[in-house]
Amino acid sequence: KVLLSVPFAGYGTDAKIKVSELVETSSLPENTVLRVACEGGYYTWKLTADKKWNPVNDEVVSIDANGEQEQNKIVTPEADTVEIGRGNSFWLELPPESSDVTFTLIGQQDLSGTGVALTGKKWNLVGNPNVAEYDVASKISKIAENDYISVQNGDTGYLKTYRYNGTKWTCGRTGYDKVNINPGDGCWVYVNADDATLNF
Repeated sequence: KVLLSVPFAGYGTDAKIKVSELVETSSLPENTVLRVACEGGYYTWKLTADKKWNPVNDEVVSIDANGEQEQNKIVTPEADTVEIGRGNSFWLELPPESSDVTFTLIGQQDLSGTGVALTGKKWNLVGNPNVAEYDVASKISKIAENDYISVQNGDTGYLKTYRYNGTKWTCGRTGYDKVNINPGDGCWVYVNADDATLNF
């Protein structure tokens, strides 16, 4: 499983891409799974033998603002009817038997001065749409105590979570000035402010 940032094609701050156009499917194996966050959980598609994204309706578990799990029934629409904006992320999960799979995202442009709105008191799935390493911690506006950033921890399949303690970001007992993610990577951000943004 990997969190990927939505690739950015074209120019403009509100550019969106259809889910069916996020990643080139020709090199992906059958049964690859693609997920996009939505209200109450996430939409899920599975790649068919003819390289089409087939909607999958799932019972999913979501996490509320208090960290409690909730079961939700999600009905996934067709992949060409759902759009996702620059700076958001999606999951790509290859079948267990797959190895050495390469895939292609749509080309991207590095735009500064733009960003995405973050929903307060909820986890936001965001990403780095730029072409250079990106410090998430310094780009969140209206940061507050007990805000969180969860990033991929190398290739372990686990997330590493940083908490803002009012003066710095911490993970365990260590303080950090930066929380960097690579180009194309995604991460989770939890903010307490209702009008915070993640700036590029």
